[in-house]
Amino acid sequence: VHIVTCGFYILAMYEGDENTYYMLYIKNFSELPTSLQYYQGLDWSVKTMSGLARGFNIPETDMQHLFALGVVFLGVAMYALIISTITAALQTKTMADKFRAKLDEVQSVLEYRNVPDGLKKEIMHYYKYTFSSTGTLGFSGDVDPLDDIPAELKARIQVAMGTTMLKKVAIFKEVAHD
Repeated sequence: VHIVTCGFYILAMYEGDENTYYMLYIKNFSELPTSLQYYQGLDWSVKTMSGLARGFNIPETDMQHLFALGVVFLGVAMYALIISTITAALQTKTMADKFRAKLDEVQSVLEYRNVPDGLKKEIMHYYKYTFSSTGTLGFSGDVDPLDDIPAELKARIQVAMGTTMLKKVAIFKEVAHD
């Protein structure tokens, strides 16, 4: 806004008092104290950038038309930037919440399947690394929350579950320890 205000001041001084009346409704702009000139320019800049100055100020020269149009476009760009920043911040929070829910679901499934603690940590590390490096969930949304892990980790889970099952059968108890 300060840069636009300075541009306003430069344009007003360049075009002279007779051509600045449209902006301020103040005659003899150049005779005002510098601080009041700045405040008047700031007022015009904020109103024009925010869209509040519609219909009040009609540019009289080509230079004024171009400057006012540029300020309006700058105001639109600033609004777009603010809205996109807020949207991204809200979406990131939502993604983080979804990620935490997914981790809780995976943890529950791993507990239910009696997966060894070391393998649980590796699987949880895989999900955390994937989320931190891509910034997305990358989950398929299938019924089994473990469908998203690599084939190697799936195979290790199956081996761990098979070993657990073998330990329960009396004939395989000694074999399962090897």
